[in-house]
Amino acid sequence: MASSCVKCSTRLDEGCFICPNCGTMVGQSPAAANVAVPAAKPGFKMFSDLNSIGGWLILVAFGLVVSPFACLSTISTEYPLLTRGEHQPVLGEHVSFATLITLEIAINAVFIAGLLCLNFLFFTKKKIFPKWMIVYLLAQVFLSVVDLTAAAAVVSSATAPAMIAGLVRPIVGALIWIPYFSTSKRVKATFVN
Repeated sequence: MASSCVKCSTRLDEGCFICPNCGTMVGQSPAAANVAVPAAKPGFKMFSDLNSIGGWLILVAFGLVVSPFACLSTISTEYPLLTRGEHQPVLGEHVSFATLITLEIAINAVFIAGLLCLNFLFFTKKKIFPKWMIVYLLAQVFLSVVDLTAAAAVVSSATAPAMIAGLVRPIVGALIWIPYFSTSKRVKATFVN
C-alpha cells in the first residue's frame, strides 16, 4: 500500500524509505520530520568536479612542465663534450664515445619534442592526450634501454647496478602512470576536447 510523506505529502511508492521530494525518512513522526538536518556535502559530484586538472594530474602537469628543462640541461652538459678542444683527443681515439654522446643528445632532443607536444595536449585537455602520454612513457622505457645498452657496450666500466638504477625511474613511472591514464575517472572526465 502506497503512503505519503508526513512532511510534504508526496505520494511514496511501496518499499520507499526516504521521500524523493524532501528527504524525510518514511515512518518519522511529523515533529521529527520538521527538524532541519544539514545535508551531507559529497566529495565529488559525478564528473563535474573531475573535469579540471586536479588530483594526481597536478603531478603530471608539474612533470610535463619541468621535464623539457631537465632534458635541455642534459643536452647542455653533453654537447660541450663533443665541441671542446680538450675532449677531441679522447674522442678521436674512441669514436664510440662521440657516437654515444650524440645518441644521448638525440634521445633528449626527441624527448623535448615529445614533451612540448604533450604539454600542448595536456593543457588544452585534448582527448588524445592519455594515449600519447602512454606512448611517451613506453618510448621512454625503450629509449632508456637502448641508451644504457649502448653505454654498456662502449664504456667497459658501466656496471649492472648503475644500468639498473638508470632504468628504475622510467619503468616505475610507466608502471604507475599507464594504469592511471587507462582507468582514471578524472582522466576520462578532463580530457574531452
